[in-house]
Amino acid sequence: MSASAGGRIPLNRARVLESAVAVADASGLEALSMRSLADTLGVVPMALYKHVANKDELIDGMIDVVVGEIAPPLTGIDWRVGVRTRILSARDALFTSARTPARDTAVDELSRGMLPLSPTVMVGREKDVGALKQWCRRLNECSTKRR
Repeated sequence: MSASAGGRIPLNRARVLESAVAVADASGLEALSMRSLADTLGVVPMALYKHVANKDELIDGMIDVVVGEIAPPLTGIDWRVGVRTRILSARDALFTSARTPARDTAVDELSRGMLPLSPTVMVGREKDVGALKQWCRRLNECSTKRR
């Protein structure tokens, strides 16, 4: 990121969300507030509201950041390898070696099917469905050849 004329790195939604995940991972979700996040970023709390409307939107965005770390499904490979690779990527993104509040929140929302309907989540689901369709076609072709 390039610094602005004042020597500060410009604030944007991605930077706000990534910093929020880092604050929650380091200090716990309870310690995350708009004020603590603003302090971390070196801005006034009101500056954050240009990028997120409120704490609920902030948390949805944080979940999106964590879910976005899951590698997209691989296509053109054996379905067993594809499913296993996707699951291992999700495990790596959601269950890092050190369990963290931001990742626990994402896991809780994922397990309840309550992920925000963000572009990252929707694209991931779309890619999952596309890969599953491809894998199922291959599986049907394989089972048809065996008969």
